[in-house]
Amino acid sequence: MAKELVVKTFDPNQLFYKMVEFYQENKKKINPNTGTTQRIDICCEGSSRSGKTFDIYDLLIFFCEQFKKKRNLSIYVVRKTLKSCREIAYKEDFVKKLTLAGIYSTDYARNENQSPEYTLWGSTIKFIGLDGGEELGRSDIIYVNEALDINNQKTMDNLLMRCEMLGLFDWNPKYSKHFIFKWEGRFNTLFTRTTFRDNKHIDPKVKGNILSKCPWSFDDYDEEKRCWKVPIEQRRPNEYNIKNGTANYHDWMVYGEGIRCPEEGAVFKNINWIETFPDDCESVHFGLDFGYTSDPSVLTKVGRKGNNIYIQYLTYNPYDNTDMLYKAVMPFLLEEQKRRKKESNGLETANIIVACDSADRYKDVHFVRELNAIIINENKKIQSDCEKAKIDPENHKIRGIQFVKVKKPMVTVRLSNMKKFNLHVVETPEAVEEFDNYVYMIIEGNQTNIPIDDYNHGIDSAGYCIWHFHKWK
Repeated sequence: MAKELVVKTFDPNQLFYKMVEFYQENKKKINPNTGTTQRIDICCEGSSRSGKTFDIYDLLIFFCEQFKKKRNLSIYVVRKTLKSCREIAYKEDFVKKLTLAGIYSTDYARNENQSPEYTLWGSTIKFIGLDGGEELGRSDIIYVNEALDINNQKTMDNLLMRCEMLGLFDWNPKYSKHFIFKWEGRFNTLFTRTTFRDNKHIDPKVKGNILSKCPWSFDDYDEEKRCWKVPIEQRRPNEYNIKNGTANYHDWMVYGEGIRCPEEGAVFKNINWIETFPDDCESVHFGLDFGYTSDPSVLTKVGRKGNNIYIQYLTYNPYDNTDMLYKAVMPFLLEEQKRRKKESNGLETANIIVACDSADRYKDVHFVRELNAIIINENKKIQSDCEKAKIDPENHKIRGIQFVKVKKPMVTVRLSNMKKFNLHVVETPEAVEEFDNYVYMIIEGNQTNIPIDDYNHGIDSAGYCIWHFHKWK
């Protein structure tokens, strides 16, 4: 028989009380635009060890206990990958929080080494990763841990579509741009910022490690008011941290002060942002990088004028089957075909070649081959329909569009090739986010020439195209 759950220790930080207060004050608030109540969203931004994750788990414990006599809640805890959700969000944080509270018991746990679930007073908390392919049902609460790792607005919207009561999000502000930052100021949305100084339970050794990152002298910091006495340019250097090689501006801003700060070591430093794709390019081609569940499939349009390359992101959503991807990309390709025919004044036009990622296999489906097969099947259907209607099919068939795999070199070679050109990119949230956050790896404190394997889907798409068509410049 499972033991009765009784909370023995409950001592949250002030953030917990702020979240409860905001929920209570706004849960019945009417959106003047829709005339209805609406889900509440709480976004917790902060430094490392600020206690925000534990405070959110305290909030989940609070709601499960409060609702036990009313109804059972359906709660999801989400991270980008199932592994990180299981190993970090569940085992490291959730189990530890429940153990400290005195309410952890294996009697209420299931699938702890696979897709964990836990029952609190009848309410179910499920831990999932976006790479698991699991579809979320109706939920009362969704908690997205490390929300900045989800860099696709539609993916986030799909997560929240059936969440009715409360959305919870936390992150370290390791990027300077993200779609979630634009939520601040929305109806029923609370943004908070906390640091390790707000966590009354922080281990002194951990606090010391964070303080070792600070590049400025603490003589210029007001401990009582929790703010710097002078602006950055007037702060004296922290000679001790600098001497020991631990001072790091980026790490301190993000993980010490919880302030948004772009990554150091950007791969592309001189991007010219433009509003629209030019209509006078010497050539126009397309690139396609595949994404299936959590990562997006990105079709890019790439134009060239002399030593200038122009890039536009056309799609930015995951597609786990070729039919959906085909329907997403073909309107752009047919539009380009129509443009070429108009400019040719009846003369023959060049084929539209889409330079694709060579890693195109997903669940035993080869996407490049299947996309070309769909065109063939579409033409057969057009032929049949036109014959039945006694219409000449030749003017209706899809012609001159082909998807090809790119025999690509290693990523450093592709990037070097892209950097031969002046890059102009149509400004979209996805493009800005990628180019701002695509950085070189840091190993043992030293920057390498190898980029991180993230924030690169559109960049890879354009890179395939530029390599395939312009590698000789």
